[in-house]
Amino acid sequence: MFANKDLKNLSGLARLEVKEGDKEKSFGAAQDKLLVDLQKIFEHFEELKELDTTGVEPMTGGTFNKNVFRNDNSDKGGLLAETSIEAFPEVDGKFLKIPPVFD
Repeated sequence: MFANKDLKNLSGLARLEVKEGDKEKSFGAAQDKLLVDLQKIFEHFEELKELDTTGVEPMTGGTFNKNVFRNDNSDKGGLLAETSIEAFPEVDGKFLKIPPVFD
């Protein structure tokens, strides 16, 4: 069975914040649920350890698919600057004006 110290250690490794003694009363129940869920996950791994995997090749990924890239023989480097500027709603010379991101 997992204890609170195990949950604290694992949450630290996973960089998850699990506060002890949180002001909300429901936290204790939530922490207990995390411990129960964690126990179930590790019990499932124990079940998987019992499987006979003799003759099964290890996988390094989920599929045998490979990336397929098209041959790009185009001389064009994307949109032409003039076309892009003409299509943009607001411009200042050769610069595109956008709404401010930060105040």
